[in-house]
Amino acid sequence: MATASNLPPVVLNENFSVTVTVVPGPLEIISSVSGVLSGSPTEPITITSGTTSVNISGKHQNTFTDVFSYTEKGETDLTQTPTTVVGLGNVPDKKNLFDLKQDLRRNEIRTYILTVNGNQTLSVTQEVLNPLEVKRKFMANYNYNNYKGT
Repeated sequence: MATASNLPPVVLNENFSVTVTVVPGPLEIISSVSGVLSGSPTEPITITSGTTSVNISGKHQNTFTDVFSYTEKGETDLTQTPTTVVGLGNVPDKKNLFDLKQDLRRNEIRTYILTVNGNQTLSVTQEVLNPLEVKRKFMANYNYNNYKGT
């Protein structure tokens, strides 16, 4: 039976790219490997199929349940019902972002399901790290209402 190693850990909201090579079992020939990220939330991850491996790249942005609240430019939570989104990847730019309820979990394990030769599946995992610095940096670099135009 074919095997594959787990992916190295990555930090939330940082780009990564890794190739996962499937090792054939005795008397086995690998001719195709494809994969999908299992479970939710969805992430901006690209999985490129290959003959004996897959390349997985992108960044995990929504793995943790950070809750962000915002209003439109010139509004506050007193003049407009705030919009709430979950995950870094769902926060639109140029809003009056005023609240973050941060997910304080240190890590989360994400699973990829690889399909080998169209009929055999393997699971590989990747640890996504959630250092507090990621959210601090996001909030510090966020483009609030400091823009010209509408």
